[in-house]
Amino acid sequence: RTYFNDHPFPANNGTAMQTSKDEVQFRWAGLTKWMNRGLTYWWFDANWAFSIPPPNVKYGGTGDGASWDGMDNRVWGSHVYYKSIAMYNKLNPNRQHTSPPQRPMALTKYADGNMHPGRVQHQHTAHHRFPVWWTGDEVDLEASVESMVDSGVHDFKPYVHSDCGGDYRALEGRDLVRWAAHCVFGTILRFHGARHQPWSYGTEIESEIRQYLTMRYSLMPSLLAAGRQATQSGFPLVVRCDLFWPEHAPASASNHQYLHLNDTLVAPTWDQVPGIGPAKATRDVWVPPGDWQDAWSGDVVTGPKNISVTQPFERIPLWHRHGGLLVTTASRALRVDEQDWSELTL
Repeated sequence: RTYFNDHPFPANNGTAMQTSKDEVQFRWAGLTKWMNRGLTYWWFDANWAFSIPPPNVKYGGTGDGASWDGMDNRVWGSHVYYKSIAMYNKLNPNRQHTSPPQRPMALTKYADGNMHPGRVQHQHTAHHRFPVWWTGDEVDLEASVESMVDSGVHDFKPYVHSDCGGDYRALEGRDLVRWAAHCVFGTILRFHGARHQPWSYGTEIESEIRQYLTMRYSLMPSLLAAGRQATQSGFPLVVRCDLFWPEHAPASASNHQYLHLNDTLVAPTWDQVPGIGPAKATRDVWVPPGDWQDAWSGDVVTGPKNISVTQPFERIPLWHRHGGLLVTTASRALRVDEQDWSELTL
């Protein structure tokens, strides 16, 4: 499966209305040309100095353009790209050079501005129909966690994620390990934005990241099941704890921790200076009601309670709920399609 990043410009330098014949032909020809060559789906970026406006709005030549009925180019562009992919798949059931046609997908930005810590923003409600969403450029690890957790609560967006590794080259590999751990126990795992090759930081960092990637692949049966549930109900893969325990807010409403696949409590750690990661990190964690087993030590903590936890850089704080269920595979493969699921572990 392959996708390209597209920064679209309107037909005829923006003089054609979005629903005009010229614009429809221009967009369709541009998108399907590359799908004919093997592209699976598109990334509708719209992060540069131009974009496509919504219907009935003439483009001014720069920026996102005006809104129409509260709908801006994020929603309209997502619709255009998503439906173009869906129609192409329908018209080309025997497409070549790529995987068989499946459900359409378009990668699009989750809101207008790039995410930063503490920022709250919501898009037009129609935008939730067009996953997958990323959080923009120059997003640090703290902001990535916040946007991923909150979007699953407020916007019915179960696949919000950031460029894993950030839009910077980490000064130390420990920072990249923390990013990788968060992305593995998150929604979408997609390294992007800078030179994030694990081996470029040495064998220790490469080994730590490899272990996390192995964890991700072992969770594929559970991740795909959660994805099906998200498709049917909108319920997120990453859950803010107050969805289960609203009576314990505000502690349970923290967007700095979350439940992954309903049964694993995850509390990522990050640093005040992006790119530099200390050997150990300490943070406070709210433990939900019940018994939770530390994934690293095996110790059991009973909630609800607040605790302070310290872990070395290579260990993201994790606890598994007693009585919870994960379905995993031990099959090693470079692609999910190549995994052997004839034997699974509960």
